[in-house]
Amino acid sequence: MKRFLQFSLLIAGVSLLTATSSCQKDYNATTANDTIKTRNPFLGDFTCSMNGESFVADFKSFSDVTFEGTRSVSFVGEKFSYDRDPEVSQIISLSISPYEGPKNYPLNGWGITATYTDRKKDGLTKVYRGKVLDESTSINVTADGTGFTGNFAFEFKPVGSTSDSFNIIITNGQFNLPK
Repeated sequence: MKRFLQFSLLIAGVSLLTATSSCQKDYNATTANDTIKTRNPFLGDFTCSMNGESFVADFKSFSDVTFEGTRSVSFVGEKFSYDRDPEVSQIISLSISPYEGPKNYPLNGWGITATYTDRKKDGLTKVYRGKVLDESTSINVTADGTGFTGNFAFEFKPVGSTSDSFNIIITNGQFNLPK
């Protein structure tokens, strides 16, 4: 019995020592690789007018990737619902591939595209694609040095629809996304 009591005291002492010594280090949330730079998705601007209504994105992001010599960029603006429901939002995505620097990129339906996604509470998601019309339906990148700046205008059509009655007209689109 004496041996059991000594062993129990030893275990309790080691546990106490471990618990008090492990709490002495301050928590460090930085990554081990300090070369990784994370962009704050709430910085910058991504705005437009949708059928006359204001669209101001809460969450803004971009990607800039080169794969096998082809550079591709994409810009995304997401507008949260009024009550910040995580299942409800509106998303505009702009993609350019191949990207050749600041200039006007008319939508062509395969490498230069625009997509609008409308996510509703009931789980219903409607997806719209930018119509390929002419030079006026385009993504115009004006700067790409310390971030991406540009403007856009086009008409969205519901995917799978043959009617133009549900189209969405985008005007005065602008983005300014710092790196």
